[in-house]
Amino acid sequence: MRYADVPESRRAMSPRRLAVRLMSIVIQEEWRGNRGGRYYYVREEVILKRIDKYAISEKKVYESRRGPMYEYLVPVQSIRGKEIYEFGFSNSGYPFFHKCSVEAFLRSKYPGIPGHTLLQTVRSEELMNLEFEIEDPKLLKFMRNIKEFYISIVNEIKDYSSVMDFKIFFPGHAEATSTFLGSVDEGIIRCMVLQSDQARMRCLGKLVSWIYQLWVIVLISKALMVEGFFKHEHRTKPTWWIEQGKPNPAFVARSRNNNYYTFFFEPQIHEMAHLAGAFTKTRIHVRPDIIVARGITAP
Repeated sequence: MRYADVPESRRAMSPRRLAVRLMSIVIQEEWRGNRGGRYYYVREEVILKRIDKYAISEKKVYESRRGPMYEYLVPVQSIRGKEIYEFGFSNSGYPFFHKCSVEAFLRSKYPGIPGHTLLQTVRSEELMNLEFEIEDPKLLKFMRNIKEFYISIVNEIKDYSSVMDFKIFFPGHAEATSTFLGSVDEGIIRCMVLQSDQARMRCLGKLVSWIYQLWVIVLISKALMVEGFFKHEHRTKPTWWIEQGKPNPAFVARSRNNNYYTFFFEPQIHEMAHLAGAFTKTRIHVRPDIIVARGITAP
């Protein structure tokens, strides 16, 4: 670019600063959690560092109900020769993880995102050999607690599901919890790709909360000497339907004494009941964690 082509606002910069800006790329992120979000990291040996660590400026492009979009101006030289990891999620929560070089951004038709043909798929096995940079000691402690306690909790839930021959199904917005139950390490990765330690902790907190509640349900079922669960006609085996904020039961169980119990997971009498606080300006508790009712209870 010729000096004459440089906008007036940039001519006031020092030549060095101007040169850095002219040799920089824009990288866009969408902070939408695990549904529609997109985040970038740079690999330094076995450490993945947030893209904002390399940026000379950042700005919020817009704010939507689903979350903001940020743009980072990153000098090409600061990331040249390094692998850039893209962690994205579809609107339904399906993950797509890729890596590329800075060339993918330089040769892209669309500013802010890498060219699709220059992306390489990243599998979970590769990520398990890498570490996400963490700055908040509270998150480090939380991660240690998860690995110390929740791996055994998850294994107990899965063992009970196998022995009692039922499935655990997560409809709606619980893909991360389903992933965590299948593999604790992969569930952690879904949270660690987010934009900050605070966002990661919120994500992990929700995951372990649901896993803990499932474990409590397993313990209750064992205490009630449950021998089996009702199976719907259209399903191949009994299913625990784990969904938040619905009036329907999660499942119905039969005990050794031939008693029946209906289990509810975070139910509410109406799907819109949690919005009541918006009218009263006060917090209203409308959703208990677990309800166990004796007998077969219909919503």
